[in-house]
Amino acid sequence: MGGEFAVAGTLPTIEDVIDFKEERGQFPYGYYRFVDHPYVRKIREGLGDYYGARHCVPVTSLETAFFELLEYVLSVTTDPSIHIVTDSNGIGGIEWADAFRDYSRISVTRFPEDEWPSLDLTQINRNDLWIVAVQDPAQWCTRFDAFMHRMAKYRGILVLLTSRPRELSLQLRGPQFYLTGLGEDGVTVAGAAILSNADRQIMELRNRLKRRGPLLSSRNAARLLGTPSSSPPDQSMIVRLATRISQLEQGSHTFLYPSGMNAIASVLDLVRTPETPQVISVGHLYSDTYTTLRDAPAAEGGPGNIFLGVDEVERLPEVLTDRTAAIITESITNPLNDVPDLDFIAEIARKNDLTLIVDNSIATPYNCRPLSHGADIVVHSTTKFFSGANDHGGGAVTTEDAALAERLAEQQIRWRNEMSPWEAQALWTNLQDFEDRMARFNRNAVAVAEFLEQHPAVSRVYYSGLPSHRSHRTASRLLNGGSSVVSFLLRDDSLEGLQKMYDPPMQHIIKAPTLGSNHTLMCPYVLIAHYYETEEMLHSLGLSRYLVRVAVGCEPVIEPVIEDLEHSLQHCIP
Repeated sequence: MGGEFAVAGTLPTIEDVIDFKEERGQFPYGYYRFVDHPYVRKIREGLGDYYGARHCVPVTSLETAFFELLEYVLSVTTDPSIHIVTDSNGIGGIEWADAFRDYSRISVTRFPEDEWPSLDLTQINRNDLWIVAVQDPAQWCTRFDAFMHRMAKYRGILVLLTSRPRELSLQLRGPQFYLTGLGEDGVTVAGAAILSNADRQIMELRNRLKRRGPLLSSRNAARLLGTPSSSPPDQSMIVRLATRISQLEQGSHTFLYPSGMNAIASVLDLVRTPETPQVISVGHLYSDTYTTLRDAPAAEGGPGNIFLGVDEVERLPEVLTDRTAAIITESITNPLNDVPDLDFIAEIARKNDLTLIVDNSIATPYNCRPLSHGADIVVHSTTKFFSGANDHGGGAVTTEDAALAERLAEQQIRWRNEMSPWEAQALWTNLQDFEDRMARFNRNAVAVAEFLEQHPAVSRVYYSGLPSHRSHRTASRLLNGGSSVVSFLLRDDSLEGLQKMYDPPMQHIIKAPTLGSNHTLMCPYVLIAHYYETEEMLHSLGLSRYLVRVAVGCEPVIEPVIEDLEHSLQHCIP
């Protein structure tokens, strides 16, 4: 699905879904944060073999790799100090002083490489982070090999970092992590890799990166492999793309990111501080946004994040504290199609000087413009409706607040977490017929939702365009249309019932776990997004384990899709 640069793969049966979640077998294509594209896999496996590393994680840039590793180390250690051994002024495009300016509570020392062997190893804290950033890491490893191995027994975390790969294999005998840029001198393609033989730590870091989304684009990987070779798109095209999204959202500034989750993670990094670490969510959030907030450790002595349902929005004033930073919600939630009252939420945020973040990926600005309802920041997974073609990965953040825009720009430039220019080019092409596609998305979804609601094998349909939906009145006030995510429950709400409906072959529906595709897709959403959650947790989220989600496409004629659904649902009628 999506051709050479596909970002979605198919899961034709429930057994395939379970195999995917249990990590049995290797899927060649899939959502790019969870399944390495073949080009990315080739880089990962090739670098791992070259450097003698069991694990390799390709990411968007060396600066991003450094930031994500630093944040991971700080999240799993207690009171670490940072020591920099270097013969250079910084990492990539970042001066050392600038790299650590947000970490004022952490001790950072820097000294020349020649002073390194004079260290008193008995004074090394096992939680300390040692960053070695030198122009010639191979020569450095040879020169200090014996000392490095003596240091290892004291369990300081050693990171070797270089701006480009070298000819000599390092075989990763000393450092726990090796960070390297992927472009040689004169190569303009951004990319980097984190390599390690520390199994537990790299797996934890890999899971963090999958959730936060700063992963290497398959298009960048193709250029790094030399297949095909071409110059990056003109910068003016990228500016036009950002301007176009700003116009759609009626904002003034748009920033483009490697993925939708990286856009969200970057915004959360920006608004949360040690003094105000708390975020309050309203409505069912995208699974990785929810997990990111749920698993975030509460600040020492401070409040944890709070999760309210759309029917609990009146509680907002009572749960706010002086340590709350932001409120986050979605204009249409996935998969239950709830529509939070943005006007009410924005009023509460404004009165309490809080940032209101709205994920508008499902509604899109065709159906809702959150900035006009008081939102401060609007986030998109551009992989979804903006693209529609399943061949692009990216995210966007739009605001009309000049001060927020200045901070977002500085953050993005510093850590270089930007959308690949080739991904931007693909999105620019796909976005040209956006309005026409959205009109058909809306129209088709209503037809599918009305069909499902009348079917005897279906017990409940979740679509805010239906009068039976609990958010219908709010949706009628805030939305121009309901977009195209329709979820439903079978009367036989069991694994066996789900298999009867899902497993038979379909001619006009593709079984795949994404949305916003021009072609209609279907998946057992909860099995995929919340596979390991307990029944109690699912109940608290208002989800059935066997819920089915249809991401209705923008086909010119929707009747064949409805015929496919009719045929599959017939298997569930007693």
